[in-house]
Amino acid sequence: MSVSKIDSFKSRLKFVINFFQFVAFLKKSSSFQNSKSDNNNKYVIILSSWLFTATAWFSIVVGLLLLKKDNILYLIDDLKFENKTDHKIQIKLIELALKKIKNKGIRYEMLSSYYSNNSLNEQELVEINKIAFANAVHKNRGEDDSDNFRELVRVNEKKFIANFSTIKSFIDSHSDKTFIFSGGIYANSGLFQHLLKKGNFSFFTFDAGVGLLLTTYKGVAAQLADISTSFQLIIQDEEQMKFSILSAQQELERRKNGTNKLNSQYQSFEESLNFNEVGVLIPLNSPWDSATLNIGSVFRSYNDWLFETVRLVLENSNLMITVRQHPDERHWWGKSSTDFKTLLAEKFNNNPRIQFVTCHDKVNTYALLEKADAVICYSSTFGIESIIYDKFVCICSNVYYSKLGLAYVPKTKEDVVFFLNNIKTNKIELNIDRAYLAYYLGQQCNWSFTNFTPTIPDFNEWVTTDINTLSKEPKVINYIKSLENLLPISYINHRKKYEEN
Repeated sequence: MSVSKIDSFKSRLKFVINFFQFVAFLKKSSSFQNSKSDNNNKYVIILSSWLFTATAWFSIVVGLLLLKKDNILYLIDDLKFENKTDHKIQIKLIELALKKIKNKGIRYEMLSSYYSNNSLNEQELVEINKIAFANAVHKNRGEDDSDNFRELVRVNEKKFIANFSTIKSFIDSHSDKTFIFSGGIYANSGLFQHLLKKGNFSFFTFDAGVGLLLTTYKGVAAQLADISTSFQLIIQDEEQMKFSILSAQQELERRKNGTNKLNSQYQSFEESLNFNEVGVLIPLNSPWDSATLNIGSVFRSYNDWLFETVRLVLENSNLMITVRQHPDERHWWGKSSTDFKTLLAEKFNNNPRIQFVTCHDKVNTYALLEKADAVICYSSTFGIESIIYDKFVCICSNVYYSKLGLAYVPKTKEDVVFFLNNIKTNKIELNIDRAYLAYYLGQQCNWSFTNFTPTIPDFNEWVTTDINTLSKEPKVINYIKSLENLLPISYINHRKKYEEN
């Protein structure tokens, strides 16, 4: 048996074991009744095959925490995206798990029962191509020009075209419900997210790392799209603004020194290697991360943004260019497949005005920022931090903070040239207080540090308890409160922090 077949067998076996663990959890939780809530919203909880993670088990529990009378419909997304065997195993066990709790009055349907083969219009095909491309970048951990990558896009496109009309048919029949599902980019979640957002329907997505839960209302979980809602709820209140700015200042100092919870900096500020000249600082994301995918810009893709931006700076200024690889790429879970250092050297003939700082270099990004003339970013949080440090910032995507009136957002490539030509003039405006608020909401209020997540290590912890125990945990209470009130988790968490202080 080959290594890949052995790995597949192990993944399937572990999922079956997890299923029996979850059934035992449901048995222990059989007496749970959510009688405290006055929530009258109706929800569709989407259960999909999801790479043998505990995503479906997590989603079922979320539904039970929200369950009141007949307000929950579980939708089993049985439209194939993963390989046939893996898909079939996961869907079968998900249905078996739901049958174990049928006495609680839960309802479920199969997505395939809404089958539709309506033809797609040209605009829908364009959107499908974008989602297929994003999925290919995510799986490949980066974009490239290989035949394999193009084939991956083509295969994804074919799957999405096959599933699009059926998903649209279901949404059209349940547009009055609030949808809850994982991701918002991967597999059919990308189609659900696109169609729900286009129709301005109510939905939440969630994403997770070990010990960390992200959730967003009306957007992709990793992209923090609902920060703008929290922002508008706070911006006019002077006392809440003072609290938010102080909290942001404290967190930024921790992040600068690498002592924040996510420990993002490899090197301390004081011990960072020195650069005589930085010029235009370009902080990179992990290009395959969901936070970066399909967020739109004046550039065709993330790679196009980087290479075109470097070209524009070279041709329209005399400034140095410092490209900073994302520090998380030093870890296996953040590493991409794209060698930007080599690609930049090849495309620009080792131009001496381009300096590349790798994730392993003993350089603190904030030490670079101190000497930078300007910052051009795609979707990195570092863009907000740069505004706070009073640097001229150009935001080249539809990342959530591009809509908050913080800094310069180009609509064309010519606008990027305008930015370069007007660095250090009064034509480039920044709003530091608004940046502090955006930073506070994104970095201190949007993260839920909890072991109630769909990751396997966290599942192995919470599955040993029961739903009554979970329902009393503060982070779980806040998450459910967000879902019940149709409010961003960042606002729920902010109110708790503010009232406690």
